[in-house]
Amino acid sequence: MNKKIKKNLSLITLSFLLLFTSCKTTQVPADKFYKTVLVEHYRNKDYEYVIKELDSHKIGESKEEAGLWYLYGLCKFYTNKTDDALESFGKVLTYFPENYEVLNNIGVCLFMKKDYLNAMEFFHMSFYYNTNYKIAIDNYNTAYYNYSAKNNKSMTLKGLNENPLEYNSMGWFYYYLGDMPNAIYYFKKSIKEDPDYQFSYISLGYLYDEQKNYKTALQYLEKAKKIDANNPDLLNNLGVLYYHLNKKSSAKQSFLEAIELNNYFPEPYNNLGFIYLDENKLDDAADFFTKSLELNVQNNHLRAESYAGLAFICSMKNDLVQAKRYKNFAIKSDYKINEISYLCDVLQWDTKFIDLWKSL
Repeated sequence: MNKKIKKNLSLITLSFLLLFTSCKTTQVPADKFYKTVLVEHYRNKDYEYVIKELDSHKIGESKEEAGLWYLYGLCKFYTNKTDDALESFGKVLTYFPENYEVLNNIGVCLFMKKDYLNAMEFFHMSFYYNTNYKIAIDNYNTAYYNYSAKNNKSMTLKGLNENPLEYNSMGWFYYYLGDMPNAIYYFKKSIKEDPDYQFSYISLGYLYDEQKNYKTALQYLEKAKKIDANNPDLLNNLGVLYYHLNKKSSAKQSFLEAIELNNYFPEPYNNLGFIYLDENKLDDAADFFTKSLELNVQNNHLRAESYAGLAFICSMKNDLVQAKRYKNFAIKSDYKINEISYLCDVLQWDTKFIDLWKSL
């Protein structure tokens, strides 16, 4: 069996570029050349034109120009220059290590190079940073099938090489199949093989968190932090677990540490907003919700939560007109937010907030 990634799965979207529509460089004015001309040529599949123009303008090595490297990588990918595309996406990843689209794209490039095992790792990381990104799951499973065929491995996974990355990848394969006992088995086997392989601790933390076994999840994520604390997504997830376990001070500290490492990361700003709202520090809460909205261009559910938080704040300040406006924005971002009881359950709020929401 040797399945190829379907065309619609390997198609790489442009939404990441929206982060860079205000990109400023003396050679490439964003409003004319970059935002309109280059992107329009890309959409018209005139990839060679985009490559030629970006080669002549020489993209700089900076966060502000990461969007240009991303566009360059897309065009290199679609002109079958996989190594160049991989290098370009790698430059973007330097500045945006948690961006799920970039991680997926690197996985696709590795897949094309038949490096299926490492491709699986990047597809999993892509899904890890955005669990709504189902393309990454499909790509992961396709990479696994190719890896299995290439190495003559049966679906029972007999004959696995004894290394932590492979065991961890197999754990995620079973996770996607819904087989949690085997997923846990392989995650733990990965840790046994290498106690310093951080990703397996994170994997177990994610799994137990999803099962609402917060104490066990916290144990694994705290171990992951001891191995390497320079991971803003890990720190944000730790903060959420602390919050669930009513350790509000530790939660706040963890969210602030995540922001210190990456101040472009919208999730911890949103989470801090709810902590300050819980503490009745309404102005501070509003600042954090607003900052999360400014940074968030991809996650509609997170946007809905931030708008819901602002709606609560305005309602508590008796500004009902603005509260209703934010409520409408929240529902427009993600209609599921209208069933506010789930959010109150997560935040451990009493029913007065449900009544407050329904009154708007």
